[in-house]
Amino acid sequence: MQNSEEPGRIDDRITGAALRLFANLGYDSVDNQMIADAAGVSRGAVSAAGGRREIYMQIIEGFYKAQVQSLDDAEKSFVPNEAGVRRFIEQLLEFYLDHLDEMAIWQHRYLKDAADIPDIEETYRVPVFQRIAEIAGPEITRRVDVQVIGNLVSWSLRGFLTEGITRIGSATPLRQDSPEGRKAFGAYIYYLTDLIFRDNHEGRGPGHDRQDRPGA
Repeated sequence: MQNSEEPGRIDDRITGAALRLFANLGYDSVDNQMIADAAGVSRGAVSAAGGRREIYMQIIEGFYKAQVQSLDDAEKSFVPNEAGVRRFIEQLLEFYLDHLDEMAIWQHRYLKDAADIPDIEETYRVPVFQRIAEIAGPEITRRVDVQVIGNLVSWSLRGFLTEGITRIGSATPLRQDSPEGRKAFGAYIYYLTDLIFRDNHEGRGPGHDRQDRPGA
């Protein structure tokens, strides 16, 4: 298949097509020809762009860099109190809900997709949690376990992306791509955050004595 477009635009089309395929089917179910067909380019163009594995890694790394930039932006206005943490979580949710395809790729990895590509979690996932804890700072992290909260939000987000929100009396769940679904999901994440801080104020939360534990 011949294509006279500029190489940069071809690469963007290839990356965009690969992202959608990886998100919907998983890395293991996609090959170069499928990417080429979806992008409307030749298989040779996909190979020239690095092939399936390199394109996958470019997407993973690009998403990681976007996360870091989002965290850097959030840090500029972060205030280490309950309202600041709530706003911080709002910003994180806005970012991740705007990157559903990239989140779906991580969903596939949890199901052992692309298992032949090691160390991705250590390189691109763990540092994000570390960065979140750094932004929260000691004033927050000594009161609540920010990394546990981050995992709770992550687990909830993964479930929301996979199943949506089931409503009694309705056969159709609220989906992640609907304004109603996003609003409902966000409301309960914020409620969870409020509960965590309230219980820690009252000495009932599991993280209220973190300053007394080894390594806290």
